[in-house]
Amino acid sequence: MARAYARQAVSVPIVLHLRVIAPTELREPLIDLLTGNPGVTHVFHRDAAIDPRGDEITADIARESANDVVDGLKKFAVKERGAITLDFVDTVLSTRAYRAEEEAEGEPADAVIWDELVSRTREESTLTATYLTFLCIACMLAAVGVITDSPVTIVGAMVVGPEFGPLAALAVAAQSAAQLAVNLIGIVVAGVLVLWVRQLVDRRQQARARPL
Repeated sequence: MARAYARQAVSVPIVLHLRVIAPTELREPLIDLLTGNPGVTHVFHRDAAIDPRGDEITADIARESANDVVDGLKKFAVKERGAITLDFVDTVLSTRAYRAEEEAEGEPADAVIWDELVSRTREESTLTATYLTFLCIACMLAAVGVITDSPVTIVGAMVVGPEFGPLAALAVAAQSAAQLAVNLIGIVVAGVLVLWVRQLVDRRQQARARPL
């Protein structure tokens, strides 16, 4: 115990703030769900929800326990009948929060919150005008880098290119496959556009070797 409190003095618990809006009849089951999880603390309830009408239940949960808590809430159809909100907390000064983190299974750095991951990848894999613009710029930069034998330009194209989002989303959702196909089409179109202006580049430069 003394070692735990000594560690508490130099470490901040990594917890998430949970807010649940649910019908009043789910009050007791949800509170039992939260209080029964060792990675949950600071459970608070009040009859405050207006739209939809019901209760507001808040708690601090260890990152490692987030998936179990969210899955349990979904079993009570809280997602459809109310709302589940998770916020990251930068600083928590609480012995109970630290104890919850200690008792939760696993390490905070290794915990992956799947609903958060799916939400982020869905947002990053949305086909927008901005995405297409950056994609075309990246493809043309890469083509110019190849023609001029400039690795710096190619690296710049890698930085500008927005294709990492769909690639990450492909690991958790197949919907990004269509956007990856758009990526390939965009690369071809941008490459053709660059070739159309190839007369701006010295033809002798195009024919020479490109060791870089």
